[in-house]
Amino acid sequence: KWSATVDEMHEGLRDVTELRITRLPAGANGQLYPNLRVESATVSAGDLQRALRNRPRRILLAEDEQTPDRATIFPQCLQPGDAAEIVTAIKETVRELTKA
Repeated sequence: KWSATVDEMHEGLRDVTELRITRLPAGANGQLYPNLRVESATVSAGDLQRALRNRPRRILLAEDEQTPDRATIFPQCLQPGDAAEIVTAIKETVRELTKA
């Protein structure tokens, strides 16, 4: 299930050129679960994180401890339908951030 969730989000966000989206097969410390890395391209990952936290249904990305321009989405706590909602929220938020 986790792989399918990460694949759905990766596929849905591939065309968001303002971010670099990378599907990772394992956690940073070798944990055996896939995740999705979100990195700044022309939109700041930090700005994206703050904006997603302020949505009516908050979306929390895991902050990267080494760089503020990178965040991670972990599938473990997501429910059915959450992946599609996250993709939509990220796309809407990137559009809002690029208007500013």
